[in-house]
Amino acid sequence: MQYLLKNIARSMRIGFWLFFTVMFGFNSAQATTWDINQVYQLALKHDSIYQSEILRHAAVKLDPKIVRSEWKGYVSLVGRLGHQMTDDTMMDNWEDHKDHSLDLRVEVPIYDRVLRARIRQAQISESTSRIMLRESHQDLILRVAKRYLNVLAAQDRREVASVDIIAIRRQLDLTAGRLEVGLGTQADLFDARARLKQAEANAIQADNALKNSISLLRQMIGQRPQSLTPLVSDAPLTLPDPESIDEWTGQAEETNLNVQVKALDLEFAKFELQKLKDATYPSMSVLGNRSTSIGGVNDYTKDNASINLQVNIPLFTGGLSTRSDQAEILYSRALEALDLARIHARTEATTAYLDINSNISQAEALSEAITAGESALAAKQQGYEAGLTTNIDVLDAQSNLSQSRRDYLNSRYNYIISMLELEQSIGDLDEHDIQLVNDWLDQGV
Repeated sequence: MQYLLKNIARSMRIGFWLFFTVMFGFNSAQATTWDINQVYQLALKHDSIYQSEILRHAAVKLDPKIVRSEWKGYVSLVGRLGHQMTDDTMMDNWEDHKDHSLDLRVEVPIYDRVLRARIRQAQISESTSRIMLRESHQDLILRVAKRYLNVLAAQDRREVASVDIIAIRRQLDLTAGRLEVGLGTQADLFDARARLKQAEANAIQADNALKNSISLLRQMIGQRPQSLTPLVSDAPLTLPDPESIDEWTGQAEETNLNVQVKALDLEFAKFELQKLKDATYPSMSVLGNRSTSIGGVNDYTKDNASINLQVNIPLFTGGLSTRSDQAEILYSRALEALDLARIHARTEATTAYLDINSNISQAEALSEAITAGESALAAKQQGYEAGLTTNIDVLDAQSNLSQSRRDYLNSRYNYIISMLELEQSIGDLDEHDIQLVNDWLDQGV
């Protein structure tokens, strides 16, 4: 019995050591670790979603230049080589003459209201694309943080599962020892064995979840991640600054990136209406022509040059009225989309703000629950050894303690994600926030 108690004490020390490994992020197995900033830098280069958005923006940036180039006009060179057959009625015969020409044509617009509206629309598209690229960058930051913290959370779950296995095995050994001396029951032994099998299954599930989370992170950075730096045990959990939720929601309605995109979409729709109105105005351009012709009976060479001011006055444009009606509808739709984007931005800011407060409260409560759970488990264990409590009471206390540990660790990760989502809701999530998260990591590991 004394030997059994020594093994139990040793198992308890191992269990507590594993728990502090989870809580304080200690990892001696890996000498090299990556922090979140290193993972972020890799994601900038390898994430296919972000790289695709960069290429799309590079293409859209050329739109204003393409449309503006129409002001430069165009130059064309048209050549013709041929023969002309003429019938001399008096001589009653056909004659074959050369019919060659070379024309140089130039047209330069000098007044075109539709072209001006198109240039403005192209500039709006470029601005929209730039904001969408910022949106993609913010999405990248948030995905990096989520996948990084998901790996840490999966590691935590696996370690807590290992602690459960050790603790249940300890209880199983104690139950078997008591049964040998006639102090326990066979039911207690069966229950402990069943709990052990469940804990081992949980450990397998946690290990699979860890592999999946590592695979998702690998997709973003293009390689298998090294050991990741964990959070420090006392990472600060503070309220947002300012603490007024109304200030955050009010700012989100104005500076949220999706709101800015929808505002530009509305401006684009406005210029579409203006473009259709401008289509009824005259346009002017300068035409220049230089031509050389060779042909005729005497193979003459003839040169001509001209320059003209051309005015185009639209009198009737089929379908313009219908297109205008369509543009009016699309403008109204863009206006509704802007209002909806503001509502969503306000909702996102509200949700993130409340989640931050909730996670702080949960972390504080769960920290106390862990302390109380450890005391309760120790008391149940002592009561069981004294014959005052059952084996089920001890195992239930162990299960409750493990759940509190998992929930506590998750609340800290959820707090960080909520802080980043709040910054995203006001369009202010950037590399500075990655550095803030990096500062919460245990760089001494």
